[in-house]
Amino acid sequence: MITVYSTETCSACSAAKGWLEANNIEYESVMIDEDIDAAKLMMSRGLRTVPQIYIDEEHIGGWDDLRKLGLKGVQEKIGGN
Repeated sequence: MITVYSTETCSACSAAKGWLEANNIEYESVMIDEDIDAAKLMMSRGLRTVPQIYIDEEHIGGWDDLRKLGLKGVQEKIGGN
């Protein structure tokens, strides 16, 4: 499962989620501006920017990191083709 920690006004977050949607990849969006516990979790991990993207429990990074990983890399990590 892919989890994208984001905020409502983050353009990079929208881009990352749009890329996932365009590639038919399911994800969960956690809005840290609405979920205080999620915001505290990100802060406790030293993560101060969004998006923060996880595949299962592995921290991938942000939007640039997701693009670098690419479709094939994401599919391999989630067990797809």
